[in-house]
Amino acid sequence: MPRPSSLVLVAALSATMLVSGCSTTTSDDPPASSTTTSARPGVQVSGGAPAAQRAAYESQLVTAMRQVTQVWGTDWSSIPVRLVVAGSGTEFAEITGRPADGGVPAVTLADSRVVLHPKLWTSTTAAGRQVVLTHELTHVALGQGRLRGVPLWVIEGSAELTAYRASSLSTAQAAPTLSSQIRRGLVPTGPPSDAELRVTGGQTQPGAYQNAHAWCAFLVQRKGIRVFTDFVRRADAGDRGAFEKAYGVTPAALSKPYQAWLRGWS
Repeated sequence: MPRPSSLVLVAALSATMLVSGCSTTTSDDPPASSTTTSARPGVQVSGGAPAAQRAAYESQLVTAMRQVTQVWGTDWSSIPVRLVVAGSGTEFAEITGRPADGGVPAVTLADSRVVLHPKLWTSTTAAGRQVVLTHELTHVALGQGRLRGVPLWVIEGSAELTAYRASSLSTAQAAPTLSSQIRRGLVPTGPPSDAELRVTGGQTQPGAYQNAHAWCAFLVQRKGIRVFTDFVRRADAGDRGAFEKAYGVTPAALSKPYQAWLRGWS
């Protein structure tokens, strides 16, 4: 079944930072925001949030672009970067078609605009907001909001990997739910399924996005970041044999190595 054409970032808070994940929304043509500032050519920050918040997000947005480029070699000169910082839940709902209550704190739309709920500002740290922006800018850089038929772990795991690779957060901070599951003997055998990663009632399966991140980190550890990024680009382009071409086996064949790696990672 085709995926809807835009991505939603759903955040859950641990004690110190934001843990992020994505799913889908149905709003393809949101109305324009009322206020706009520019960080630099090709970068636009708009929305009804206070000017100080927009300025702070501008700075973090430029940092996110640099962090994405370090992994993906992105040439931003040909990719518009548009961030909408909503000033209220009502504005967020009008733009995205999602609930106004803040259950969904950020959305990447089909046209690659990233929309932030105002609660994101108060519900997490600056480090957590940086993770959110870098995650979302990965989707923008790779055009992932428009993809169909690509496993969600490829899309979400690649964004999570990029965001956390640039952070100084510990494994316990980045993946508290997954770490707890592993300690209790609930060790994943491979990447999460699409069903685990989809948002239902504002929630995903506990630890699913953290498992997508961990699986991608495991793949990077096996063959390096360039093999991984080449794999993601081929998979995003619709090559169903991309994994076997990159890693020489199916994901299922890596179950035991992945479990052993997870026990040390967590």
